[in-house]
Amino acid sequence: MMILFYLSGGLAFLLGVSQIVNGFAKRNWILSWLFFSLSFYLVKGVFLLTGTLREYSHFFLLEIFLTLSNGPFLYLYFSLLVEDGIFHKKRIYLNFLPALLYLLFWLLHTFHISAGNGTFTDVDSNYVSRYVLLYIFVPISPAIYVFALARKYFQIFKNDFFKEGWPIHIQIIFVLAMAACVVGVLLGIRTLMGFDKILFERLYRTLLILLSAIVFYTFFVSQKFPITFNIVSNAIRRIQYERTTLKNVDVVRIEQRILKLMKEEKIFREEEISLKTLAARLSMTPHQLSEFLNVRLNLNFNNLINNYRIEEAKRLLTYRQDLNVLNVAYESGFNSLSAFHTAFKRNVGMSPKAFRKRNCNTD
Repeated sequence: MMILFYLSGGLAFLLGVSQIVNGFAKRNWILSWLFFSLSFYLVKGVFLLTGTLREYSHFFLLEIFLTLSNGPFLYLYFSLLVEDGIFHKKRIYLNFLPALLYLLFWLLHTFHISAGNGTFTDVDSNYVSRYVLLYIFVPISPAIYVFALARKYFQIFKNDFFKEGWPIHIQIIFVLAMAACVVGVLLGIRTLMGFDKILFERLYRTLLILLSAIVFYTFFVSQKFPITFNIVSNAIRRIQYERTTLKNVDVVRIEQRILKLMKEEKIFREEEISLKTLAARLSMTPHQLSEFLNVRLNLNFNNLINNYRIEEAKRLLTYRQDLNVLNVAYESGFNSLSAFHTAFKRNVGMSPKAFRKRNCNTD
């Protein structure tokens, strides 16, 4: 059985590497992190059950950091399937705060031990950790994320599982993940439930079997259905669009109206422009406009406004030599030079001054 867990851990590691090899997109890094985490869980599990490196079991506690971060990473990944601009929403990063706080605490504890104030042995022969209180509550975190995402995924694809073949397989992976979360929670509360050592080992082997099943089934799905991010993303957006609140909206007219507002009236220059005010001008609800931008234009509101502001800034930098960079920023709709500089460099790949200099030299 331990050999199976080693093989599963090795396969999970290779799947993580393959995601990086496939490209450096954010989605690949997220999947790579998740596979590397599975690899760590499996190898650590074998070490724990066999007593290997018990004298250094303090480093096994990194699994708490992984456990606290994997839920947010799953949420981030599936949010990317629907909304490309999710990384621009600062509140998304609050999900990672517990994991970062724990990592800081663990590092400080590690330095404290390194200074000769303790031992790197964490678990005893009964598998009881000095972080036992954290182990009670931490497994609840990924369980909440997994169950919420599985429910959302099922709601999106509930009428489409058998139309394309692959959605049902992803749901099966979710079911395996939910089962693993349940076992993880039981392992966490074992001190409260009074589980003995033998029952703990059985539960832990069950957890490792479920994690191994996730790894092998994911590998199977990736081979039988070579699903790329774009295929999954497009499928979700298409299905959502079929159930959209925009069915009674003339999307062609809305798109033309937006183009007119941006290119002729240049409302992107208004400091107070917002999703709500633009929706009001289009006689739509903010929810309808947000859905229209995401599904029809593959943009969020901030990207839409910034794209037009950057294009306006490029025009002013090229043809209005009488305006300095600060004036160009304000004329384009930005409310600060720093925001303008950051957005311009992100979109154009160079600073406003460098852009002006290059275009002046070209002219």
